[in-house]
Amino acid sequence: MARTKKTKSNEEYVPNSEDKKKLLRIFHSMPRDVQHKDLLTTKRVIKKGNKKQLDEWKNNPKAYDIRGIDTQPEELMTKRLFYTHKYVGEPKLQPLSPEKDKLGEFNFIKGCPHPGEISFNMGVDYAEIQKTFAHELGHAYDRNIKSNYKSDGNYKFGKIGNNSLKLRNEVIKITKKISPYNQQNNPKAEIRVKERMYRTKNKEMFADWFSALLIDKNKVKKGKSFYNIFKNQEKDFIKGLKEVDKEVTSKYIKTPSKVKSKGKNSKNKRNKTKKK
Repeated sequence: MARTKKTKSNEEYVPNSEDKKKLLRIFHSMPRDVQHKDLLTTKRVIKKGNKKQLDEWKNNPKAYDIRGIDTQPEELMTKRLFYTHKYVGEPKLQPLSPEKDKLGEFNFIKGCPHPGEISFNMGVDYAEIQKTFAHELGHAYDRNIKSNYKSDGNYKFGKIGNNSLKLRNEVIKITKKISPYNQQNNPKAEIRVKERMYRTKNKEMFADWFSALLIDKNKVKKGKSFYNIFKNQEKDFIKGLKEVDKEVTSKYIKTPSKVKSKGKNSKNKRNKTKKK
């Protein structure tokens, strides 16, 4: 019988119920704030059969992630998106007209203090719909919150900080990571990129950056300049977003169990009780 070349599996490791209990005990032995931070990001998920990575995780759960143990809870993104939707005035949500060849859009009546409407292309996968929703919420935030319904929204990157060019380049770099220029398998996404001067429009830059803030905050934090400016200007919104994160992750976090002392003091206590 001919031997076949062994290839690495791309399938993720999912522990059975018995292993899950053991692994959760390790995860819950960490400080609560560490558990919380670990649940807010999903990266380097352990592949099926990779014992080396699993052993590393057991020594340090922050080193890798295990599906269902310390990966980001599924409802976290939904909660973030709908918290933001409410914060920006709850613009009406509806499917995008079939004849419009785009992913989504944010429409409003100029000069009217109305939250507007957000439309989605429902013919793409759910992850793309979430990304589109987050992007259009960025437009709604820019117009309804920052501009207070007075304009169509235009975050003034050229008027922020001491080095506006550096700031713009930082934001563009972040948006490239969450929404790459070339997405060969998604022609709908390519259409957005082909729009004239798409990446250099202030309002589009902000909407893409804002979607990154909701979908992958760790990418945004790597570009500290604008993130720090935004969180200092929009303290109420950021505070509410953090509260949403805590509300969701608290269901999966436990207080580390205290190890009972086995020192001399505990022995003396036992002897005293016996004498009584």
